[in-house]
Amino acid sequence: MLPFNPPFMYRCNSCSKIFTKSKKPILGNTIFSILNKPKCPKCGSKDTKSIDNIIKK
Repeated sequence: MLPFNPPFMYRCNSCSKIFTKSKKPILGNTIFSILNKPKCPKCGSKDTKSIDNIIKK
């Protein structure tokens, strides 16, 4: 997979669920990347981490 092709993989830090999103948050500005973090579908938390770098190695 190419680095900027969806789906993007995320892991929730609260409940440890791994989920995918089709749109990656804006990385240019720190404020926008904080506001655009995807919500976990299980618990609704925005405390998520991108795991694309682990999956695509």
